Amino acid sequence: MKRFFPIVISLIALGAYAQDGAETCVPVDSSMISRISQDIRFLASPDLEGRAPASNGSELAVNFIIERLDAMGIRPAGDYGDWQQRFTLPKPVDVSESSHLLFSDFNPKLGKAFFATEYSNNGELKMRTRFIGNGIHAPELDYSDYSWRRKRLKKRIAVIDLSYPDAPSPYIPIIEHIDIKERVQEAIEHGAKGVILMNPSLMGPEPAQEYDALDTLGVPVAFLRNPKMTKKLKRWWGKKVSLKIEQSPASTMGENIIGFIDNSAPYTIILSANYDGMGKGNRASNAPGSTQIHPSADHNASGVLMVLELARKLVNSKDYKQFNYQFVFFTGTYPERYGVQHFAEKIIESGLEYAFHINFDAVGRMGDGRQLLIEGTGSSDFLIYFQKDMACNNIMPMVTPTNSKAAAHTDLYQSKIPGLRVTTNRHQDSYKPTDDASRIQINGMMDIASLMLTYLKYLPEGEHVVYDESFEGAPNTDNDHLRINPGIVVDYSHTGKGIKVQLAKPDMPAFKGGLHTGDIITHIDGYEIKHIYHYMDYFTFLKPGSRIVFRYLRDGRVGNAIIDL
Repeated sequence: MKRFFPIVISLIALGAYAQDGAETCVPVDSSMISRISQDIRFLASPDLEGRAPASNGSELAVNFIIERLDAMGIRPAGDYGDWQQRFTLPKPVDVSESSHLLFSDFNPKLGKAFFATEYSNNGELKMRTRFIGNGIHAPELDYSDYSWRRKRLKKRIAVIDLSYPDAPSPYIPIIEHIDIKERVQEAIEHGAKGVILMNPSLMGPEPAQEYDALDTLGVPVAFLRNPKMTKKLKRWWGKKVSLKIEQSPASTMGENIIGFIDNSAPYTIILSANYDGMGKGNRASNAPGSTQIHPSADHNASGVLMVLELARKLVNSKDYKQFNYQFVFFTGTYPERYGVQHFAEKIIESGLEYAFHINFDAVGRMGDGRQLLIEGTGSSDFLIYFQKDMACNNIMPMVTPTNSKAAAHTDLYQSKIPGLRVTTNRHQDSYKPTDDASRIQINGMMDIASLMLTYLKYLPEGEHVVYDESFEGAPNTDNDHLRINPGIVVDYSHTGKGIKVQLAKPDMPAFKGGLHTGDIITHIDGYEIKHIYHYMDYFTFLKPGSRIVFRYLRDGRVGNAIIDL
């Protein structure tokens, strides 16, 4: 089936189009305030327990979405004319109750203080333990916790403290060696037949306590979470303990929800969001070790409600008839995006000719800066349209051709469907138990809905869209959307001018040039950096080998850092 056709859109045409009044914002109904306020409290309520895929909370979210779509008069477009598109979804690995860590009266409870890990093979050991400190081997730094221990680890279970020297300081080069998997592998290479991980100071990283796939390393690997047990641990270091791990992969059924508006148009626009959350945390959580509910209000109940509000307008207005609209709500998102990948695989079976895809990924925290990121315009020449300044609601759209992360729209690139990601971006509560409904900025969501409806209203009618085969898609890391990586993590909670450095990574260009954690970058090569989008925009045009100057504020004093990229 022939799906896409070339299109050439000139900037001159867009300019002429702007003169026809496309900058007039589409108003939204004030009733949206009460709807979003009520609905965000429901989706992020404790009753839904973080909407983990295939959970009772997830089922409540499914019913909520279907009821809303059905009440609008939108037709179902899932499997066999139903709302759901079902697929096999890996669920958390099943850990047998027979798994244990025993010594005398020491018997930590599985799932409370004692956990299996994704690195563990099945097996049982009755063997002496050997404490090896932080389990770090960094000979290039003249540091090793394995001095004189090579032979002494044979036929031993290694006990590793997941903290590290001078933790939690980010300035020391040894931070490059604190990866948990690397430390477990090092212990095994030094002869360990099993590994017990602990974090009594709570200063080190921790393994995920729930995971849907195994990354086994050949020996039993367990994690002891309760810091209060440290004194008991010391009593059995060097003693014989019984460690048993029995776990197996498991699966369940996932459900994408799909609705459709048929305007008898030749091409269809996909509007999507994921409705699932992290439950009580998983590998994607920014609160490792937490067993609290992650309400996932912004990530991504806000995206769900944005799509529903757009659907409400699109189904009832004559101004949007130039396209059909498909509304897709994904599950199985964290961290692998199983639902999106299944939808992409089934694209050809839909029989639809798709124009492009817009994914709403956390749109509830616009902030005082009124900043909105629209990325992925480089996936088609047609999407240059979204670079057009609509001047709606004082929003500052930062439109970029590249992508800062892999997301729903990037998975559809494999099906040759161009796509955009719309987001107010990460913040200090992202993927944490603090991402709750009370922090959602409803007025900001209304303004974003107005802007997106304005874009959709004035789309060139009857145009065909082609995917740019030369487009590179999406990166695997947060910084890869920049052509070069200076090695800093940005503090998205910073609301003042400039950008705040949450972490300057050791041995990376920014750190070597003198930039520190906590610095506020105000200029790059004399170019004023007012917010994160200025920063991203500037780096889009730099190439490896460039030399730039960061001007920064540190404790109220101005400094310069010369960075060789």
